[in-house]
Amino acid sequence: MAKSGSEEKRGRGSLVFSALIPALAFCLGWGIRGVFGHKRGPMVPGAMAGLSLALSPGSKLRKRAGWMMAAAVAGFSFGGEETYGQTIGLTQGPSRKKTYWWGLLGLAVKGAPWIGLGGLYLGMAAGRRKYTLKEIALLSGGLLGMGALGTQLLNRPHQPPDRLPRIYFSNFVSPADPNNAPRIECWGGLWAGFLFLWAYVSLVRRDPFASRMGAWGLLGGAAGFPAGQAIQAWRRGKESFPPALDRWIDWWKVMEMTFGFIAGLALGLGEYFSRRFEPDEPESEPAALSPAAGAALAIACLVPVAAVDFGLIPDPHPDHIPRFPGHLPFYVWLLPGLLAFSNERLAWMGAVGLPFLLHAQDTAYAHWVREKKLLPASLTVPVAAAASAAAFILGEHWGRKDQQAPGSVAPHALAFTAWAYSLMSAAKEMIVPRLVGPHARGPLMQRFANPSTGTHCAFFALASLLSAFAATRES
Repeated sequence: MAKSGSEEKRGRGSLVFSALIPALAFCLGWGIRGVFGHKRGPMVPGAMAGLSLALSPGSKLRKRAGWMMAAAVAGFSFGGEETYGQTIGLTQGPSRKKTYWWGLLGLAVKGAPWIGLGGLYLGMAAGRRKYTLKEIALLSGGLLGMGALGTQLLNRPHQPPDRLPRIYFSNFVSPADPNNAPRIECWGGLWAGFLFLWAYVSLVRRDPFASRMGAWGLLGGAAGFPAGQAIQAWRRGKESFPPALDRWIDWWKVMEMTFGFIAGLALGLGEYFSRRFEPDEPESEPAALSPAAGAALAIACLVPVAAVDFGLIPDPHPDHIPRFPGHLPFYVWLLPGLLAFSNERLAWMGAVGLPFLLHAQDTAYAHWVREKKLLPASLTVPVAAAASAAAFILGEHWGRKDQQAPGSVAPHALAFTAWAYSLMSAAKEMIVPRLVGPHARGPLMQRFANPSTGTHCAFFALASLLSAFAATRES
């Protein structure tokens, strides 16, 4: 039966918004990700992807927003271990005439499993198949093992300047340069982990929604990373550019936000074209962990990490704690994944509280105190601790509220996430350094006339758009 004109128009409108809202949310999140970096940074776009997809017009996933947010916080953080700065250098450095296309290929290879793994976790939390807590724990262990195997097979040996991997996307042009030593890559581990998890959900669990979301994420990562960098490389190659415009534009951020927009667009399209596999009504979830047990697990995981981050105990050698392969211990990004598949209250608590804690610590102590020496720890640490505690309490409150009125919390959570991390990024990179740091000289307006201000104006504009969208979804 042919559709009426009004039905076709509604369908087109739903498609546009279903693709555009996740694209804008991921664009903002990925731009913020670059301010914090490594594995903690991608937790922000992960949270925003989960919420925006759950709120997408026509989606049946709104009642699963807490699970999706927590799962995406875990899923997108994996790729934060991959190095890509030197790969970008191949497209815009002195050797770019010979290495440009190889660099773009490397970014596609690295971007694809990064977004693909996030898409898989999103799909697993949202689709018809139910994954048990034990199953997720075993899959996470398998993911770590496959990651180590893939890294060993594809990214080793790494003994510069004499021996580098056969397929290598970092500094192979001048491997003996002491100021630009070739970085250790792990994209082979990300690919092995993605293929392992994708095969499991597709062939063993026969979960079509998760399988499709992983494939769409793979496509978005492969297209978005090189597309964003092509724009930055174009600017780097131009000898002249209007100074009045260039003064406000951070082209690295343009690259990141373009990457995020395209990746979010792919995830939005993937959700839209996979809706026939979404559950009409979410099944009741067994409480695999009680709230008390979940809180105890969170404390056991986070206390040693916080102690290292705040300098209370020495940082152990990476070999002493399972990592993938650097920065945050394995169990820290495992935590939100476990909470996402335990019960709703814990999922909300982990998704809201854990990223906030890690980002507040990075801002208040690692950046302002230890690295930049802008503020005393006696001021910043109590404020960060109190704000993080409030975030965990807010997450637990939202979890209880969402159990009583499923789907009611997601719009507030999307607006909160957009503004909380936009403001935290502005405080870290723009406001505090120009009020109390070495840049705090000269007229106030002159201090803020720089690309960081332009970037954060873009952040605030996107946060405003997402908040306006969330307000329309409150009913």
